[in-house]
Amino acid sequence: MWIQTGNRLGIRPEKWDNKDFENYKRFSRAVGWYDDQVGVNETGSSSGFVSYEGLLSRIKKDPLLSPRGSLPKNLAHDYSVSNQGVLFSDCDLLAAQEWKDDKPDTIALVVPQPSDDLSSEKNIDYTRLRDLLAARNWKDADYETYLVMLKVVGRKEGDWIRDEELLNFPCTDLRTIDNLWVKYSNGRFGFSVQKKIYLEIGGVPDGKRDEEAWEKFGDHVGWRMNGSWINYRQVTFDTISLVGHLPIPGIDVGYSHIIRIVGSSYVVRSGFSSLASRLVKCNL
Repeated sequence: MWIQTGNRLGIRPEKWDNKDFENYKRFSRAVGWYDDQVGVNETGSSSGFVSYEGLLSRIKKDPLLSPRGSLPKNLAHDYSVSNQGVLFSDCDLLAAQEWKDDKPDTIALVVPQPSDDLSSEKNIDYTRLRDLLAARNWKDADYETYLVMLKVVGRKEGDWIRDEELLNFPCTDLRTIDNLWVKYSNGRFGFSVQKKIYLEIGGVPDGKRDEEAWEKFGDHVGWRMNGSWINYRQVTFDTISLVGHLPIPGIDVGYSHIIRIVGSSYVVRSGFSSLASRLVKCNL
C-alpha cells in the first residue's frame, strides 16, 4: 500500500536509503526526518530532527513531493525521532531481514556510451560532463555544467550568464547538456525536467521576473524548505532528492560566490524564465 504512493513512501524506500547512508543523521536528512532549520524552529533546540506532526504537515501537501522513504516513520508516531537512536537499529534490522532475498530499490549505474551525442556549436568538449554524470558524481557534474555553459557564451569561471545570453543560448549545446543529465539520472534531473515543472506550476517562460512562480518552483524541486531558500551546502547531490533538484541554475552559495549560471540572487528569478524560454524554443 505504501509503495503505491509513487514508490516514494514505505519500508522498501527506507531500506534502500538506510543502506546508502553511513549514519542515522544522514539517513534521517535523506528521508525528511532531519532538517537543520525546521528542527530548530519546531523544537526550540538545535537537534534538527522534525516532529511527527511536522513531517505529516509536509507530506499532506503532496506525498509525491516528499523525500523518498519519509513514511512510515518507524514505530515513532507520538514523539520526535530525535530521541530514537534505537530506531535506526530497528529500521536496519527490518531491512536486513529481507535484503538477501530482495533487490534494493536503486537506480542502475549507466555506463558511458560511445554513441552519446556530444555535439556543440561552439566546439565545447562535453566528455568530462558525460563521464561525471555516468559515474553519478552529481556535485562535480553540476559544477562542470556551470563551466561548460560559461564557455559556450565566452565567459570565464566566477562569472555568470546574462538573460540575453540565455535567450540565445545555442540549441545544440543546450540539448547536449540536457540530454546527458536526463539520460544518466534516468529522467530525474535536467533543464527540460525543470522547465516542465516550472510550466506546470504556472511559470511563464518570457524572461520576466515572477516571484510567485519562482517560489512555487523552488518548493517543488527542493530549493526552498519551510518557506526559505536553501544554501548550496543544503543541496542534495543524490537521486534521492526531488525530481528536478539538479542541476542548480542559481542558489545562494555564500558572499564570495553567490550564484552560478544565471546570475545574482535578484536576477536569478528572471534568469530561469529566460532559460525556460530558450528550452521551449529549442523543443526541449
